[in-house]
Amino acid sequence: ALARDRAAKALAAYEKKQQEARDKNQKMLSGKVTVEALQAAKAVYVARCQQCHGAKGKGKGVAGVALNPPPRDYTDVKWQKRTSNLMIAKVILRGGIGTGLSPTMPPHPDLRPKVAAMVAYIRSFAGIDMVKRPKAPAPKAPATTAPAKADAPAKADTPAKADAPAKADTPAKADTPAKADT
Repeated sequence: ALARDRAAKALAAYEKKQQEARDKNQKMLSGKVTVEALQAAKAVYVARCQQCHGAKGKGKGVAGVALNPPPRDYTDVKWQKRTSNLMIAKVILRGGIGTGLSPTMPPHPDLRPKVAAMVAYIRSFAGIDMVKRPKAPAPKAPATTAPAKADAPAKADTPAKADAPAKADTPAKADTPAKADT
């Protein structure tokens, strides 16, 4: 009975650790990436993936046309919808053989730090935007309820002030020096 309890606790601890790792991976892949990270991912794609998947992600790269099965078409919206970010990351990191797919897809375990950006770049071929952009500042609302300033010109639709001249335009007579007749 004691051995059974230890085994059950060990299994529960293992499952908890596995779930935490899955949650961490999913969280890492569910967020947005920066524009800079996406540009770096594009450079990696050009260097490592484009020869098979093609510049436009259609799976028709120079080396890809000779492969059977052909490389994945990243512009396929149906595939994009049914494939999780985590699965795309696993294929990038483990390759086809490590995920039960084509053995011609090589693994890239060194891309772990960049995998979220790589997933975002692959998603971009189908128009899915995973880029985190800075928020534009909110436009300032015009002050519509503030009372008019005393030195502001009177509004024409205000009958009491419409006929009165503005004080700033007409100087007071006492301040005006009298002109001498010459």
